[in-house]
Amino acid sequence: MSRSFTILAATVLTALPGLAADQATVLSGDHVIQGNLCVGAACLASEGFSRGPLMVKGPRTALGFVDTSTTGPTRDWSIVANDYPAGFSFFGIEDVEGNGIVLRIEPDAPQNALYVSSAGRLGLGTSLPQADIHAVNTLNPTLRLEMSGTLGNPDHSWDLIGNDGTFSLAEVVGTTTMGLPFRVHTGNALYTMTMRNNFIGLGTDFPQKRLHIRVAGEATARIEDVAGTAAPRSLLELINNGRPEIVMTNSDTAANGRSG
Repeated sequence: MSRSFTILAATVLTALPGLAADQATVLSGDHVIQGNLCVGAACLASEGFSRGPLMVKGPRTALGFVDTSTTGPTRDWSIVANDYPAGFSFFGIEDVEGNGIVLRIEPDAPQNALYVSSAGRLGLGTSLPQADIHAVNTLNPTLRLEMSGTLGNPDHSWDLIGNDGTFSLAEVVGTTTMGLPFRVHTGNALYTMTMRNNFIGLGTDFPQKRLHIRVAGEATARIEDVAGTAAPRSLLELINNGRPEIVMTNSDTAANGRSG
């Protein structure tokens, strides 16, 4: 038979003088504290409880979850504040039986550094995420994809960068940006580039050939070699198992010309 135990005032739990380290006070049954509670060797009788009704106070502040189940999941977890006895300040969740701290929040992180909305959207730097993942920064918000060298492969990273002028893909080795192989400037027309069914369309959402350029007024292509030394160079090469052909069609008169 269980009994309830009610405390109507602030309570401080500390180590009692003369109590051996391996001894503990055990209270069975149900207990209710209608007030505040401080747990830890550093608790004082005059605690103000300005931070809330429950306080863990001491040189190592942690809250452990020890699962004693004999069947099903039995993993032990801990909510930890700061390294002990020396290290970094942080708030974290520790996989006690696994790889240590799996979630770490450092001090002085900006407001809304990580925000999950009621719609399940993730905000990084915003409390109003407008997409599944929404990152906000005052300059060049960036998403980095990094392959670490832990399995013997060389470290390599790719950055997706967006700002008021461009959207870019950058190759990064270490701290050095090696190049920007892909860049989109703002203000482009609809369907500037489309990939569909292994076809590439420039100016069309439904390319009919491997490369289909469609614009009104100036459907031109330019191949330019900017080498400083003058020399003959191949700028266009057509290869076919048979006679290669170029088909020219006048769409106004439907008169076809063929050369090859």
